[in-house]
Amino acid sequence: MKPALIIVTVIACLSLAGIFAHSVYQRNMAVQESTTLVMTVTTDMLVNWDPQTVRRHADDALLAQENAESMQRRYTPMGRRLGALQEIYDIRYQIDMPAWWQVNGQVSASYTMNARFESEVATVRISLFRQQGRWLISAFDVQPPAIAS
Repeated sequence: MKPALIIVTVIACLSLAGIFAHSVYQRNMAVQESTTLVMTVTTDMLVNWDPQTVRRHADDALLAQENAESMQRRYTPMGRRLGALQEIYDIRYQIDMPAWWQVNGQVSASYTMNARFESEVATVRISLFRQQGRWLISAFDVQPPAIAS
């Protein structure tokens, strides 16, 4: 009886370790993939102020909420006011992943960062989620100091 109990215990421990390792791997991949997308889109947007950069990676709700022309009207004056991008810093993120037993749970992420421009610092907030293996932006907002906080 004892050897069987030891074997079952070892198998259970190895299974739990495998599940834990897989969860850590999945989280690290989610962080890496979402950070790559966020930094690519944010840098391109804050340098060129072209809303198509965001719209290419946006979900349907964000696309329906604001068309390209209204986004352009919002961001073009902001780009002129802020000047050239100097640096992006103080990047903070939160990744929400369902537990391993929640098969249909949705992975989401939110990022907040500061961007220093020639004239002032702005706060950038981005929300996104993963759908069918692809990250989609659900919110993208740049807030200059007069608006931020």
